[in-house]
Amino acid sequence: MSVLVNNQATFKISFYFREIKNKENETIGIGFPRVEYRDDDFNITDFEVHEGEDKEDYKNFTGIFIPGNFEQMSLIREEASVINHINEKSVLLLRIFCPKIIHHLCKEWNLVNDNGEPLRIHEECAKQMHEHFLSRIIEEWRTRVGDGDY
Repeated sequence: MSVLVNNQATFKISFYFREIKNKENETIGIGFPRVEYRDDDFNITDFEVHEGEDKEDYKNFTGIFIPGNFEQMSLIREEASVINHINEKSVLLLRIFCPKIIHHLCKEWNLVNDNGEPLRIHEECAKQMHEHFLSRIIEEWRTRVGDGDY
């Protein structure tokens, strides 16, 4: 057992999602399956959709991440924290924290733009993601590495 983080170690995050579109075919929301079945390595083996939905409407997100060591996480938390001037306690700003996790700790992903070109892994790209999609990535990341005091 080691408490030292191997920054070369990677793990996969994978889940299914569907885009919710308006009449103009613009994405206005994100939906997730009703249930996902996973093996012991967190790989999705199958999923069930909500009533009235079709499995073919779902896409797969897969990303390769690293766990993040103390120095990386401290830097990310520092940049994403402010002091509450009423009680003088530190407050973590999720709108900054989550995109920084993506930028610093995601090594590759399968996301593409409307033209089929790969989306660059960057903080600004993460800031433009749908809130529930970004939250799902962070939730899956925290499940793998533990959630500490975020």
